[in-house]
Amino acid sequence: MFETIMGVIGNIISSIVSKDRKSGFRENYEAIRFEIATTLALYAKYYHNPVDLAQMSDLKLPKDYAEASEKIRALASKTRALSEILPDKPKHAETKSRLNDVSACLFGLSNSLTTPFDCGITGEHQQVVDEYERQIKELLKLSSGR
Repeated sequence: MFETIMGVIGNIISSIVSKDRKSGFRENYEAIRFEIATTLALYAKYYHNPVDLAQMSDLKLPKDYAEASEKIRALASKTRALSEILPDKPKHAETKSRLNDVSACLFGLSNSLTTPFDCGITGEHQQVVDEYERQIKELLKLSSGR
């Protein structure tokens, strides 16, 4: 009888812990999703209008571009970290893959704030940036805004 009661109590505690983990992940996911949507809206003007460092007198990224790059990179890292805390179980594989893809696209956007040295903006560059943005929005089921 005692073993039965302890088994039931163990199952209840396990269920509560499991639900807490799931809701904790969901809360973190939704928070990062919101932060990504906000960041895309806020910094689109920078990654759609990259600078050519050759045109800068000190060959440095302007402060506002540097801040945008750091913010986008930090968000890419947070997204990757969220993927890393999910257990390696088949049921999490798709979510982990999507988060890793979002992270990679965010790193790509961060890297796209400059053009190749002394090359200017090209149509190809703009297509790549548009594709990163599209993939992020699709993977996170965000509105395209268009």
